[in-house]
Amino acid sequence: MNIEKSRLISEAAPHLNAYQGTINGNEFAAIVPVIPGHIGGRETNIVSAKALHKALGVGKDFSTWITDRISEYDFTIGHD
Repeated sequence: MNIEKSRLISEAAPHLNAYQGTINGNEFAAIVPVIPGHIGGRETNIVSAKALHKALGVGKDFSTWITDRISEYDFTIGHD
């Protein structure tokens, strides 16, 4: 039986053993440090993309993963 590779079974899909409950701000900050910063000239809370990549346990190397995310979500340098 062949199963067609899809996003649901690809390395980009969430891990099946990942936490499925609600994560409040304090729990998220314990997993990925949240720091004050600026996006698009506005002060906001931000996280390091490298720290997020590590916490998510992504199967791709960081540079490939972040390039794919920038393309997928149409991020703009200096605004996102």
